[in-house]
Amino acid sequence: MLDSLKILSVELFAETDVSERGYIHGGTPGYAVLPINNNEVNIQTNYYNELTTEINIPAILIAEKDANGTIWQSKLAVCKKAVRSGLNVSYSETFQKIQNKAGLMKQVPVTVFINGQLRSILPLEKDETANTHNGIAVLPHCFMSQEIYLQ
Repeated sequence: MLDSLKILSVELFAETDVSERGYIHGGTPGYAVLPINNNEVNIQTNYYNELTTEINIPAILIAEKDANGTIWQSKLAVCKKAVRSGLNVSYSETFQKIQNKAGLMKQVPVTVFINGQLRSILPLEKDETANTHNGIAVLPHCFMSQEIYLQ
């Protein structure tokens, strides 16, 4: 299909308020990945709220990676309830994997701009954590629920 469309390159533009040094992550999640079938897994997450703010809504950014470290897709999984400071919450998310049925196009150059600045695409690194969790890696994130509730 790319040949028929005559696509020569792809440019990705992203705007974010995440600083170069990181973002509010809220805590360290523990997680287990349980296979449901060939392309579907259930991610069970236990999240401890390390922040001192009153109430937070925990979330994880799920990344599906192959054995070489290529990210095939990502998804934000938000817990349906808030958690107070110093407490923990458990929740699960069903995730549909695509790497067994998708194709990887390498011949089309990709250029990435983040907040208007050209960024280099870093070389792939194997992710041993993802490799031991059925190809799934997670990053913690949280939302300040007081702000969401007030809006």
